[in-house]
Amino acid sequence: MFEKAVLFDEALRETLFSTSEWSVQSVFDKSINLQNEKKNELILVCGLDYPKLPQAIYVEKECLQTLIKTTMKNDSVEIADGWVRIGNTQLSLHNSDHYSSVFEGESKLNSASVEKLFHYLHQVTDLNGFSFSLSELGYAKDFNSRWELDALKKIACGNEREQTSGLDYLLGRGKGLTPSGDDMLIGCLAADLFYKRLNSIFKETLKLKLYGEPVRTTTVSIHYLNCALQKKWNEPIHHLIQVLSKESTENEIEEVIQSIIRIGHTSGLDMLTGFAATIMLFGKIKEEENG
Repeated sequence: MFEKAVLFDEALRETLFSTSEWSVQSVFDKSINLQNEKKNELILVCGLDYPKLPQAIYVEKECLQTLIKTTMKNDSVEIADGWVRIGNTQLSLHNSDHYSSVFEGESKLNSASVEKLFHYLHQVTDLNGFSFSLSELGYAKDFNSRWELDALKKIACGNEREQTSGLDYLLGRGKGLTPSGDDMLIGCLAADLFYKRLNSIFKETLKLKLYGEPVRTTTVSIHYLNCALQKKWNEPIHHLIQVLSKESTENEIEEVIQSIIRIGHTSGLDMLTGFAATIMLFGKIKEEENG
């Protein structure tokens, strides 16, 4: 059976238009994950109801339903010259639309938009994966009151040893396909796009922990953390960076926050927790440096 993909991440172009062997890593109700032979990279196959995600291929609903019904974990997958063979389905990427998950360029926080961001976040009472809400997120001086925030403070403000301690606490902590601690780290890395304070040593340490032994978190979470290290972001995070880089309206900020909250069960809330806490911590450091 021949099908045409609707959309794919431009970051996948080289992979999709060369030749490689993959396998089915997991099958869910609305998506399939493919994994390469080295088991260090994933491709998500999903429907158009998903936001644009790093390293994803989007197909029509009927095609996705067929794939999910006829595909099993560990099935072999062949990628060759713009075609992806999954079971009896030949998926063409030729003439499909594409987008870029890679963040490019420089960003500078707009102070008025940041103020509106926190004004709205302080009204969000939904609980994140660590059972506290964004409305409870205090000032940096209160970060010692929660282990998760204390770990994030070590990453944002600490020396190399303290940063490693913070990583060890958050990485893989929590439940689900992407544990809450990992989603907080993704939010932290996104916030650092504005400050560039997390140096190459920290990022290399994180990468070594992702792919070292023992395995610290889920395969899917490793994938998205590695994407974040490569500045590959989901569409709602892209929009968040954009609205905070200019003077945005309250409605614009509310819309993007809600789009992030809708990610997963608590993943979006966990990302926002990591993002907002890091903005607060780095903002405090910048104020102290400027006197």
